[in-house]
Amino acid sequence: MTDASLLRMIGQVYDAAGDPSALNAFAEGMSREFSCDMALLYVVQGPLAKSTDLLLSATASFDDWAHSSYTGHYRRYDIWSPRILVRPNAVMHGLEVIDPFVLRKSVHYHEYCRRIGLGHALAGTFSLAKDVGVINMSRPERAREFTDDDKRRLEVLVPHVQRAVQIQQRLSVAEQQRALTQDVLERLDLGILIVDADARLLFANAVARRVLQSGRDLTTSRGCVRPRLAG
Repeated sequence: MTDASLLRMIGQVYDAAGDPSALNAFAEGMSREFSCDMALLYVVQGPLAKSTDLLLSATASFDDWAHSSYTGHYRRYDIWSPRILVRPNAVMHGLEVIDPFVLRKSVHYHEYCRRIGLGHALAGTFSLAKDVGVINMSRPERAREFTDDDKRRLEVLVPHVQRAVQIQQRLSVAEQQRALTQDVLERLDLGILIVDADARLLFANAVARRVLQSGRDLTTSRGCVRPRLAG
């Protein structure tokens, strides 16, 4: 990856912060830029012993079988992930995490990794409050190992991914709170209008909409709420 492509990737990361569809495409971009067959971005939620994975982005090579069989069965045999999750805010070459001989003796490798083509790995972790975010990239065994330059560039990229995911999480919480507030206001038997400083209508619950539609006391003109003047 050149410096120009790294800067472009950083820009795409921040685009993804406010656009879920851009985040979905993030893994494919990582796959192209790092010349790897598979790339994942996910969040491990909660304590390691009882954690769950929230998959944010994945290449098409990580298909439904790879996802469902891991979460439903092979996760319990995974000897790779626990070793990277205890090192938050770090970038690790696969060879730094586990001896290949140890990995190749495991059930996880023989029944899962080989089937999905996970041979060489490069991972980056980042803290998210009580959770851990993970970028995980892999190449098949026949391909070349990830280099120190790959690791250096991922080290540059990870903090930006961390900030983008944090932004998206905050936007998601804000959206949920807004939806909850609107739902509560809709259920009130009292008419609620929200307008800006120029009286432009921003929100009206069901009761207020009926009042506006009747035109008896209030009306709208060019999107602004006006009192109904006595004739």
